[in-house]
Amino acid sequence: MAVPDPIIIGPDILVEEESLPDYDPRIYYPVALGEVLNTVYHVIGKLGYGSSGTVWLAKYIGEPDAYTYPFVAIKVLTVDASRNEDVRMAWDITDANLSSPDRAYVHNLYDSFELAGSHGKHVCLAYWPHRESVDLFQRRFREDTSGMEFFTLPVFPAFYRLFLQGLRYLHHHCHIIHTSAFLF
Repeated sequence: MAVPDPIIIGPDILVEEESLPDYDPRIYYPVALGEVLNTVYHVIGKLGYGSSGTVWLAKYIGEPDAYTYPFVAIKVLTVDASRNEDVRMAWDITDANLSSPDRAYVHNLYDSFELAGSHGKHVCLAYWPHRESVDLFQRRFREDTSGMEFFTLPVFPAFYRLFLQGLRYLHHHCHIIHTSAFLF
């Protein structure tokens, strides 16, 4: 099967994070597909973006050991976001209580490093990749099942219990209060 020719997009068309109201190209690190970050992470795809950075799927190409995983999700923070306490908080969450069963329901940091950009340093947070968001999963499930809802009465309490376990870990062991909206 032949690979289709790439579509060339003109510079006047805003794509992904470029469409954010406060977008400034100077504060984002220009990650490229195929780029190797920190000598061990080969970038293979973009997972997402937001006002504080972009998230990339990368294959670990360093020397494997008992703790390595073949893929990581790397959040490359903007220059502005790299100045805040994201790294310290991410490590605090990861290291707070290794024996807590609730720890499995929060993102745990795998690695962190810095990249030098043209306008400053970019902190990078490497996590084990997780699945898609609940909202995206729900929409995809509706499309695949002719509109049937996934979060039916028997399923919702089980999911919500796992969500609350993650919040309990953040509150009791990390002393963090999660304030984001929880939307379906």
